[in-house]
Amino acid sequence: MSIVKMSEKATVEFMQFLKDNEVTANEVRIHFAGNGCGGPVFNLVLDTKKETDNTEVVDGLTFLVDKAITDEFGALTILCAEENGRGGFSIEPEIKPAGGGCSSCGGGCH
Repeated sequence: MSIVKMSEKATVEFMQFLKDNEVTANEVRIHFAGNGCGGPVFNLVLDTKKETDNTEVVDGLTFLVDKAITDEFGALTILCAEENGRGGFSIEPEIKPAGGGCSSCGGGCH
């Protein structure tokens, strides 16, 4: 089972993003940052593997995801701007929690 998925286009753009920003590390953690109006929010950080991690190698880059995050959200798909229509990378979970996270918003979802 894949824990991280990326299209070829997203992979090329992501690798270029790392190169443009002079990132030489080859391990990137996908971190659960909490819930927002649109549901779960994830971010990317440079890190090293822990015993509690699942790993997925994409084009020589190792993605680290805590096993508890994989259990809760399933596979995580990294989308590029063209794929998500938002002007940057996004991370979408395979399993989306019911309610979409709107309870965290003060004024409801927009």
